[in-house]
Amino acid sequence: MPVNFWIINFIVLIIFCFGIFNPEFFVQQIGVINKFLFDKLGTFYLWFALFALILFLGIGISPLGKIRLGGQDDKPAYSNFSWFSMLFCAGMGVSIMFWGVVEPLYHFMNPPVAGLETSLQKEITSFKFSFLHWGFHPWAIYGLTTLAVCFFTLNLKKNLYFSAFFSKLNGLNLSIKKKILKNSIDLSTLLAILFGVVYSFGMGVLSIEGGLNKLFGIESSLVLQIGIIVVIFICYMISCLRGLNKGIKVLSNISMILCFILLGGIFCYVPKMEILGPLVNALPAYLAELPRLSLANFDFSNADFPRVWTIMYWTWWIAWAPFVGIFVALISKGRTVRQLVFSMLLAPTIFSFTWFAVFGKGAIFIQNKFNLVGDSFDLANVNTVLFNMLDLLTQASFFSWLTLIILFIFFINSADSATYTLASLTQNKAKQDTTSAEAKTGSHNPTTFLQVGWGVMIAFLTMIFMFSGGIKILQQVTLITVPPFSILLCVVFIKLVYDMCKYYKYEQLRSNLKRNLGDIATSMESSEKEKELAPLSH
Repeated sequence: MPVNFWIINFIVLIIFCFGIFNPEFFVQQIGVINKFLFDKLGTFYLWFALFALILFLGIGISPLGKIRLGGQDDKPAYSNFSWFSMLFCAGMGVSIMFWGVVEPLYHFMNPPVAGLETSLQKEITSFKFSFLHWGFHPWAIYGLTTLAVCFFTLNLKKNLYFSAFFSKLNGLNLSIKKKILKNSIDLSTLLAILFGVVYSFGMGVLSIEGGLNKLFGIESSLVLQIGIIVVIFICYMISCLRGLNKGIKVLSNISMILCFILLGGIFCYVPKMEILGPLVNALPAYLAELPRLSLANFDFSNADFPRVWTIMYWTWWIAWAPFVGIFVALISKGRTVRQLVFSMLLAPTIFSFTWFAVFGKGAIFIQNKFNLVGDSFDLANVNTVLFNMLDLLTQASFFSWLTLIILFIFFINSADSATYTLASLTQNKAKQDTTSAEAKTGSHNPTTFLQVGWGVMIAFLTMIFMFSGGIKILQQVTLITVPPFSILLCVVFIKLVYDMCKYYKYEQLRSNLKRNLGDIATSMESSEKEKELAPLSH
């Protein structure tokens, strides 16, 4: 049985004891640790995200983009639509439903930059920062991690453990030191995935709670939240045990189709010129100021804005990176590096920008017309904002029902994907043999015990944090698990480029040798034919 699985169970037990028996002390200590990490590592996260974007784009443009993940003869196992649906549902899913309305409206009513006077200036700034937080940077972090997992597992035939990417640990001659380092790397990866998923799980609970409150008048309560968690747990366990193709893929395709229906429906209600505003005004400004936005080089109206928003997002995406990277790697065999880079950078980013333009502008339009959230807007109680906006905009309950269904499916799918990934990652190494027939087809079938075990742990942790301090404490605990993994990712990315260059040179030499041998064989055949025909010519 995997050792790391039981170590994390022990960590969860400690969190349970503090969270249940002394929640005030637990919340206080988490806050102290969180503030210390932000003060010390805030600038590092800004540079990390910019570095990931530049490196990922550079790899895609360079000759390394010609490398095919899995080998030159492999073909993609999934259609472009199914592949995009699965990666988007895993990468953002529930979150974009919630923040697509809340964030643009919040920035519009609480301008992050000082000196904005007109409504247009506030709107442009609002969408600039929304695009920053949901655009190229998160998908570059996801994509680079996916590329590393794909290349090391599919091309270099290593297993899914991040520690396996370092075949030689220089300077560590004692096996005990190697084992400690490898287990530390794997443990930090698992913790980052687990707490990143639990945070989004909590976000999903609040979103669904808001929908139930709007549609049925059910008051918010801890009992309701636990009930939602239990129902979702049962659903995602059923889906996860059905496997990748019968569970995750089907749910992903359904949820994306419903998302396009919802997006098209809301597009019909929001005045078209209102939607064009963010895309015509804010998008060019975002692209023009991308370096400045990346490094938070502005005169902010609130000095804490980069820490509370941008840095928080970057740590959130880093926490999700191992989960998304490993899951998307499991479904990306047969694609070239260039296809992976530009597909992950452009397709989900364009969809996110369109979603924010429609829903974000719809929220601002309704705020200006019907005073959606009142004269001031804070983030204390925002779980019903999306449904209130839909109600005022469309005057039809159909869209609220559709949104609740999409949230429900997204929620199940994210938890399903996470459970599948964690179980795949903690399989015994013998079962992760990348030379096996199963691995060659790109499929992984984690044991039922591990899938159920991780599923229970995700649901259990979410309940503990909801009891202790709600979404805020969930967010803070997630961010504490990020620093060790972010440092590990820097090393992984550098090693990725080095190993890809070596691999590319080797493939070029092999290709040239094969071509030269083919030319020699052709030349020899021609010579033999000339000798056979020589007597006839006389």
